[in-house]
Formats: sequence, C-alpha cells, structure tokens
Amino acid sequence: MKHDITDPTAVSDELSRPFPPQALFREPSNGMTYVKYPQILRRLIYATGDRFSVDVLDQQMIPWGKTGKGHERMMLMATVRLTIPVLDSSRTHIGVQVATVNFGEDMWKGAVSDGIKKSAQAFGVAIELAGDDRDIRVDVDQETGEIQDSGGNAPQERVTAPPRPDSPPPVSDDQQDWETANRALHAIANDHHVTHDEIKAYAIQAARRKGLTITSTKEANANVLRFMAKAIKADADRFRRAARPEQDDDDAKRAAVMSAARDI
Repeated sequence: MKHDITDPTAVSDELSRPFPPQALFREPSNGMTYVKYPQILRRLIYATGDRFSVDVLDQQMIPWGKTGKGHERMMLMATVRLTIPVLDSSRTHIGVQVATVNFGEDMWKGAVSDGIKKSAQAFGVAIELAGDDRDIRVDVDQETGEIQDSGGNAPQERVTAPPRPDSPPPVSDDQQDWETANRALHAIANDHHVTHDEIKAYAIQAARRKGLTITSTKEANANVLRFMAKAIKADADRFRRAARPEQDDDDAKRAAVMSAARDI
C-alpha cells in the first residue's frame, strides 16, 4: 500500500528506507558502497510524490593540479539546496566534480548531481551507507557477509558488506560518463545514418593526428565521443568524408568538420 505523501512521518520513513542489495554498487578505487544518482532521484520522487525542489545557489571553480599528460584540471563546486515542503525543511550541501580544462556542461551536471545526493542523504536517503556518520553502529560478519547491529553510538571505521555474487559489477563515475556519451553519440549517429564503422574510423584517424594509436572507440575518452556527436549533428556528410582513410591528408575537410562542430 502506498504511503501518505501528506504525512511527514510517512515521507521521512520512505526516504530513509534502506536500498536493496541489488541497488548497491562498489567504487573500485576505495571500496566504498554507493547508490547511483538516478536511484536517489527516483526515491525522492516516490517518497514525496514529486513534491520537492532543487536550487543551485552557487558554482565555483578552483585549480586542481594537472593530469598525467599535463592537462590542467579544475575542481567544480556546486552549492545545492534541496527543499521538501511536507517536511517544512531544506538541506544544503556542496557537490564536487574534478574536470579537465575545456570540460563542458556535463561536468557541471556531475557537481550538481553530487550536491543533490548529499542533500538527499541529509534527509535520510541512503543514510545506511553513511559509515561513520551513522548513529547505530553495524558490523559485518566476516564469514557470512551479513550486516549485524551491534548497538551503541560509538564511531567506528566505515564498513560495507562484500558484493553479492549475483550483483552487477560496480561502475566508476568516469565509466558512467563514458557510457552516457557513447549512448548519446550512437543515438545521434542513428538519426543521421552514420554507421559504427564510420565512427570508429573517425576516432582512429583523430587519434592518429595527435600521435596516438587506438583500435576502437572504447579507447577514446568521453570528451572525444561528445565532439564526434557534435560533428555529426553539424554535417553528417562531412563527418563521413573525414572518416574515410583516403581523406587522411585532406586538412580542409577535417577543419570544416571541427569548425562546424564548435559552432553548435
């Protein structure tokens, strides 16, 4: 039976309802368990009856060193306020995202999404994954992998249950960004009747012009995929011509594609 979205207690209970194991993912770099942003958003929509608002109060950039190849990086910070009227309350947090220079709009979306996730957690969404911030300490049985409530309020080291054998493999933020860009690229390519082989050929030749060697689009980063999508939207015929091996030395055609893509 659906909860009463006009009852603050019922809404709070639904917001803080633990996510099932199949909704959890593990970050390979640090072993932390997390819930993806779309799942957080769906929980907000369901728990409140889609009665909440998000305001981006501030956006800032600060230098964040360089990549291994010497490219400048920036830390993007978005101050986000999440308001839930039935609770007569708001939560404000700063979302962050590290990006290279000339990053594009998608990286700002990542910072805002991170701010929404943190604000939602302050309302209880996925609070069971907050580690040291939890009021109730939990332990993981090392033999069974089951989470056990040990009571008390003492802080302890963050613990997460081991991944279930039937759980989907974890996906990093960079991989999610690449998959999003890849889906968008192929959707645009399909609309303009550009084949996967033409996309692959273009990516290989673009890398070659930079002194790099790749064998498939899987080796191209998300920014390259987004650039190719813009080039196809600008002029699909030019994109096809630039993708042909015999056009490798035709700088004018390649420049025309790049110029048209930048103008979008």
